[in-house]
Amino acid sequence: PHLEGIWSWGSNMDQVILVIRNPRWAIPSYHSLLYEIHYAHDWETAYEYIDNTFQYRAPFDNWIKWRDYRFDEEIDLWMWHIDF
Repeated sequence: PHLEGIWSWGSNMDQVILVIRNPRWAIPSYHSLLYEIHYAHDWETAYEYIDNTFQYRAPFDNWIKWRDYRFDEEIDLWMWHIDF
């Protein structure tokens, strides 16, 4: 599940194997993805930059600013995902 996504399986799936990455590596990777789609907040903007995905790494200064601003919320979302 993703907070910004949808569950499209309905009642057809009642079991899951959840494979997760260490947040130490996953959260910086997520930031790079956001950077590549210009921190889009809507589907249209994200789709406009889809060809940029997995092409670039965010500049270190951008990462530090984003990390310092979003760290607590990202950890809370990570925990929510695990608890789901």
